[in-house]
Amino acid sequence: MSDEYVSILPSEAEVMTDLPPRPDDFDFTIADMTYETVTNAFDGAEVLAIAVTFTLDGENEGFDVGDTYTEALKLGGKSISYFDIAGNGKLLKSKPGVSKGLSDKCSGIKFINSLVQHGFPEVKISEKKMHLDVFVGTKGHALRVGTGFEYNNKQGDKVEAKALLVTDIYSLPWEDAKPAKAAAKAKGNGAAAKETEDVDSLAELTLVDILSVQDGPIARVRAGVLVSQAFAKTDPNMAKALSRKVADKSFVGGLNSVVYDATKDTLVVA
Repeated sequence: MSDEYVSILPSEAEVMTDLPPRPDDFDFTIADMTYETVTNAFDGAEVLAIAVTFTLDGENEGFDVGDTYTEALKLGGKSISYFDIAGNGKLLKSKPGVSKGLSDKCSGIKFINSLVQHGFPEVKISEKKMHLDVFVGTKGHALRVGTGFEYNNKQGDKVEAKALLVTDIYSLPWEDAKPAKAAAKAKGNGAAAKETEDVDSLAELTLVDILSVQDGPIARVRAGVLVSQAFAKTDPNMAKALSRKVADKSFVGGLNSVVYDATKDTLVVA
């Protein structure tokens, strides 16, 4: 009789090891962005999300250069009650009588905010009347950043939730791509070396200033965000250059004034 039923014995449960890979710490080109409806794995509820399709511009574990990867960045648990997808999946409209906006805590808005924080002009988004195609063609770097929120995974282990955020923009859709490394090589003279030396020194000094007011070690990624924010309004180009420095583990690991813990990926002032 028991053979007619699916076993719920833990000893007979299948071990889930072949989970789909997700890129992390990767260079990208945004190939497409659309709104879609997705289902929460934990409660089965339907929610709205921004599906971002990336073309990977560098190798990443489980991926080759040129591979595409799509991630659904959710827009909040009640989003489907407040908004409708329009414009062939490129626009979002409020339902009749709804005056709410999207939450700044949801994954989709956090991702777009990270684009804006690293140089994507809000005015361009407004000019395109919030159409998602405005982002297509953006080249940059993304990282999964800890949110400080912990949850229990299917194995019962506590893990920290991570948000997919842009940590650098190399070029905007209406610009010619000019990666910083290529531009530095093109100079081919002492000025390039001097500029690199100046950026190195400023990155170290800014890091020390930021770490000195922390209560203890902070995540290297968080330090990079703080360093970038220190110059974002006054010198956006320098903000990007400093952000790239802090993203370079060999750079932070070689500083005498800062202690880098490679195991925990944290920084603290020496």
